[in-house]
Amino acid sequence: MDERVMILVRGHVQDVGFVWWARRWAHQLRLTGYAREINGGQVEIMAQGPREQLLQLMQLIHEPQTTTRRPGRVVDAQCRFEAPVEGLYAFHAA
Repeated sequence: MDERVMILVRGHVQDVGFVWWARRWAHQLRLTGYAREINGGQVEIMAQGPREQLLQLMQLIHEPQTTTRRPGRVVDAQCRFEAPVEGLYAFHAA
């Protein structure tokens, strides 16, 4: 059964390719949802899929020294699980 997680990423994550990095990993993990820059220099990620893949994405975001060429610098990433939504078929970068 799919789950959904909302992730709010703070740090130096805007205008450095972080959204596109998140999109690439979401595609590899076969997740649906989106990643987008929001006010205040943050990135919002909504990802939906199997819990194991969501946890992998969260681990990649939290990695202190990236092994995946993650751009920018993550200071904090707050995650919260929510009920899944219907009608998601891809992962988009906005």
